[in-house]
Amino acid sequence: MHIPFKKNQFGAYAFFPGTGPKDKRCADCMYCRDPEKKPTCNMVAAFPGRYKSGPIKSGSASCKYFRQR
Repeated sequence: MHIPFKKNQFGAYAFFPGTGPKDKRCADCMYCRDPEKKPTCNMVAAFPGRYKSGPIKSGSASCKYFRQR
């Protein structure tokens, strides 16, 4: 599986992009906050030791934690 992202970008995502439902994007997920301006993933805050997410690409393929808006 090829994931076209830099290694340091993965810290902003709850899980690897492309591991969720096909044809769904981060912007379609209920955990994506502010998908139009500066998208971040609110699911990241649910993990121990991780309190906030950096910016993500709203057009990224969905991850395994995807939940439809």
